[in-house]
Amino acid sequence: MQSGLVIRSRTTRGMCGLAFVLAATCLQICSATAQTCGSDYILKEGDTLAQIATRVYGDPAQWTIILYANQDRLGANESLLVPGFALKLPCVTGIQAQQPLPPIATTPAQAVTVPEATYNTSSLLRRVELLTAEGYGPYTGRALEGGGILTQVISAAMTLVKEETRGRFNYSISWVNDWTAHLNPLLMTHAFDAGFPWERPDCDAGMPLDANAQFRCQKFLFSDALTEVATYLFVRKD
Repeated sequence: MQSGLVIRSRTTRGMCGLAFVLAATCLQICSATAQTCGSDYILKEGDTLAQIATRVYGDPAQWTIILYANQDRLGANESLLVPGFALKLPCVTGIQAQQPLPPIATTPAQAVTVPEATYNTSSLLRRVELLTAEGYGPYTGRALEGGGILTQVISAAMTLVKEETRGRFNYSISWVNDWTAHLNPLLMTHAFDAGFPWERPDCDAGMPLDANAQFRCQKFLFSDALTEVATYLFVRKD
């Protein structure tokens, strides 16, 4: 069994664009009172998801978390986001407001000299949003040292890339303790870039796979294995 990161879907759904339009045009905040996660919020005339996200998570970019957390209530009908609708506000630990990154160099004089044998990253890759959850020891767990084995490994790797690119790259790890929501909608809809830890099915073995394994093989890219478990069977000589 191999375990690693599962990378976001190869395909982009139209909902991302639609959701952005909804956040930008449908609603506006009219209440200045603080809103806490873990409860329902009744939409009022003039509310926006982005401003609700600012009050709840401290970051307007997290409006997508609210939208995707309410898909069970909305179904395919985002037009239900009207005054009087009860929005579920999930508690998502580890989310911090994004800090602006240094500007991309546009002239040779502004270019940063990167020593040989360091990481070369695309100028378009500025930040990676990683997703994990509790309850998968020893790999992940908030009570475990460093958040668990894989959390430590991934944090160390991402920090190294950040250092080697002179701060032009950043990352965050968020904990959403609903594993069933990770693949769909949170990764499928690009709310996050990659999730861990996920077992990679043997997609190329030609053996029948269950529906969940087929979904992962068809919709996601996988990193090289970060851990590998070998299972052996032993018998007595007699």
